[in-house]
Amino acid sequence: MPSPEQPYYFQDGKVDFGTYNGFRRYHADCHVCHGPAGMGSSYAPALLESLKVMSYGDFVNAVVTGREGMDNMIMPSFAQNVDVIKYIADIYAYLKARADGVIGPTRPDKFPKVKKLIADN
Repeated sequence: MPSPEQPYYFQDGKVDFGTYNGFRRYHADCHVCHGPAGMGSSYAPALLESLKVMSYGDFVNAVVTGREGMDNMIMPSFAQNVDVIKYIADIYAYLKARADGVIGPTRPDKFPKVKKLIADN
């Protein structure tokens, strides 16, 4: 199961629901600036290299308070965006899995829901 040290779970080409949800939330709110799959754009840097070394606490701090880059580009605070704050751990899990090379740039497969597994057995 996911933990603070490894926030995602990956097995047999599938990720846990939180990581999958992070993919969805990232592409709803973050990819506009940071590009698809965290690969960067002309507006904001790629996140994959940063997430290789960035702690969860530092990630939360950057998202909540905003950040000014060395090129004077400014990331606004997302503290008031409920769709980001409520799912910040999921977004981090998705980006961390991308940074660790566990999942590719396309939508990851997810494990079936527990209710479905029970019904199928």
